[in-house]
Amino acid sequence: MPKIISLEVEQLMERMYRLWNIRPRSEKEITDYLRRLSISTSMVDIVLARLKQLRLLNDEQFAKSWIEARSKKKGMIAIKAELYRKGISKEIIDGVTNIEINQEETAKKLLEKRLPRIRSRKQAYEFLVRRGFEYEIVAQVIEKILKKR
Repeated sequence: MPKIISLEVEQLMERMYRLWNIRPRSEKEITDYLRRLSISTSMVDIVLARLKQLRLLNDEQFAKSWIEARSKKKGMIAIKAELYRKGISKEIIDGVTNIEINQEETAKKLLEKRLPRIRSRKQAYEFLVRRGFEYEIVAQVIEKILKKR
């Protein structure tokens, strides 16, 4: 690799390390970021290969960590949509979303926190649906919580 290219790769890698200090990224996010910088396709490929070699770029690991982080505030429907927007393939999303996360408990905690501002069953339903919870979970949680009222 010529010296100029290796210097450019090192500068790009420094940028990637700074991005990783904020949060992990998907391959699509990195590719889009580098293209916005008007980096050549061959240079993008070199940087992606380097990141994979260093095990910094792994869409499956990214998806797992994203689910862990987001499952405390969102339902699985919303999380899957976010992963899809991040460029994670359907196969990876299907593979990692079988992680056991208690969606009902999460929905219950979110609804209980919001309950003082909710005036009707419809508002409670809409709140949880907007958060990406499945209908069955929403119905169960609303029924349990509103029985207590």
